[in-house]
Amino acid sequence: MTSSITPQIKNILPDLLNEYSDLIPADSKSTVLNYSGQDGLKQVTLNSLTAKNELVIFEIGTMSSFLDYDFSEKVRKIFVDKKIKVREITNHDSQDPWTQVEEFVKKFWDCRYINPQTLKIDIETLVYNDTVALYSYKNGHIFCVEIRNPNLAKMQKQMFDFVWSQAKKLKIGPGGSTSL
Repeated sequence: MTSSITPQIKNILPDLLNEYSDLIPADSKSTVLNYSGQDGLKQVTLNSLTAKNELVIFEIGTMSSFLDYDFSEKVRKIFVDKKIKVREITNHDSQDPWTQVEEFVKKFWDCRYINPQTLKIDIETLVYNDTVALYSYKNGHIFCVEIRNPNLAKMQKQMFDFVWSQAKKLKIGPGGSTSL
């Protein structure tokens, strides 16, 4: 009997969920999007421009490490135009200059260092609004996932803020150069 009921349930379950979706609490609804390749990474980056006020990042490398420099500079200019503050936590205790958008560096960007023995950052993680985006760039393969879920974003932001409070402030110089 169970085997004959199971296919019926599988057939009607999507319709039932759609019919009664208003009974599911709004904060339990999630969207998961997968992207790949340079175009996928560009899309995730463009989506981050919808951040309201702030974008926080567990950073594995500067945007220009993964994307073309001109595209990256345009994105940084849009962060300035939209007055989006960006805070990053990195495992790099120093960086060479990486941008010519000085206003971004001086007014809208801050970066702290966390020792990789404390927290090794292998996957870049962006948190903004109700979104958590993760991506990895290894051996030429780009993997991106974007999760829209308010509870997950809130928890990830709390984790970021906790690590931020433990991380060391970097000295920021021209072009975004940093040192301990």
